Amino acid sequence: ISIKDNMLNLTAIMRSNDAWKIALADFFAISSVHDYFCTQLKKQKGFYNHFSTSYHLYESDYPSAFSVLGHL
Repeated sequence: ISIKDNMLNLTAIMRSNDAWKIALADFFAISSVHDYFCTQLKKQKGFYNHFSTSYHLYESDYPSAFSVLGHL
């Protein structure tokens, strides 16, 4: 967490993110923590940076992922 120009910025570094099933829930949860800290510290919401050392798709999820993403 950092504060610049009255904006609270949050950087999350995660070891692993399941890109197909869990990543959106992770993003939402961390964003909610960001909101909480902004409220508690009375700061405006700034940047949310998310880094993952392993952003992956499990082989068992290939069929469902490709059925959706294959149409892009």
